[in-house]
Amino acid sequence: MKESLKRFILHSLLPFCYRLSCGMQKTPETVLFLEIRYEGLSDNLALLKDHFDRQGSRKTRLFCLLTGQGSLFSYTMRCIRLTKELAQAAVVFVDESSDVLAALPIRKETKVVQCWHACGAFKRFGHGIPGGLKEEYYGPYDFVTVSSEDMIPYYAEAMNQPKEKVLALGVSRTDRFLDRSVLDKAREKVRAQFPETKGKKVILFAPTFRGNVARAKSGPMPDIPRLKELLGDGCVVLYKAHPAITEPLAVGEDCRSFWIDAGGRATTEELLCAADLCITDYSSLIFEYSLLGRPILFFAPDLSEYLDARGFYHSIEQMDAGDVFADTDALAEGILAELSMEGGIRPETQERIRRFRQKFMGSCDGHATERIAKKVMPE
Repeated sequence: MKESLKRFILHSLLPFCYRLSCGMQKTPETVLFLEIRYEGLSDNLALLKDHFDRQGSRKTRLFCLLTGQGSLFSYTMRCIRLTKELAQAAVVFVDESSDVLAALPIRKETKVVQCWHACGAFKRFGHGIPGGLKEEYYGPYDFVTVSSEDMIPYYAEAMNQPKEKVLALGVSRTDRFLDRSVLDKAREKVRAQFPETKGKKVILFAPTFRGNVARAKSGPMPDIPRLKELLGDGCVVLYKAHPAITEPLAVGEDCRSFWIDAGGRATTEELLCAADLCITDYSSLIFEYSLLGRPILFFAPDLSEYLDARGFYHSIEQMDAGDVFADTDALAEGILAELSMEGGIRPETQERIRRFRQKFMGSCDGHATERIAKKVMPE
């Protein structure tokens, strides 16, 4: 019964409400920023909204659908309100998939732009996961923005779009990673927020989750006391759990000045800007971090199991962004090797990151926001 009700809402009620709203709103006028899951504007759409607000030629609006939150009734009412917002929109920017948006017969006068929240192509998603989708969550898009030319076929497959609609315009939020004032400000903030980092190398440990978002679990963690012993007093680890992880990580009293939970005290973007080295497992944040030209390492003891469960467009080894470790001692050795050069980064690491960045982030040059806006509304 629940599935039947969902199908009725998606494929009958909401399309009807949208057509009704279009009849009342003859000329779409606004630029709508549609947040699918979270409350407030995401960093991925913020620069684009700022651009259009400064331009002043179109009124901008933000609508938060808050998918998965509240009762079915309250969510359905938000969906109905969304149909009215969409009917008024000349342009819709979105950065996640949505079965609601995919189910609506968006009229040709409205452009829908998918500015996907992740860069590169790491883990398979959408239609790229064999047998992964039963309901359509992608479209109708006028175009999709990606981080480089090489990424076009992967996003075309994942979103079930023709390649001609997938454009290597860059990813708007990456512009910040190439703005020196933003980098300096973020580093100063993180250093002030975490006084334990004073005079030490900052390591960001930012793993992704296991399972699905609704029942997310943490993956394998290094032996924190052992890592502290091996790294000595010259390093501090800032731990940033994935937003889907709600259980705090237990850390012993004697390690709390070494392994610091940064959740809620700094954004992922700020932590990336401040980190001298980034460690992850399968998170796509490696793509943004590569723009900074700093070392990347992978801690992935469950690599074979994760590969079987999810699959990659590019394996960690194929991407060759950094070395992969399966135990704490080897990870510590890798960290010390990367941070051993006084005042710089090893030449071999620099070349490795340069190749990685060119392949996966070649269109992210600090001007993505401008290019996307110009494509949507040519001057």
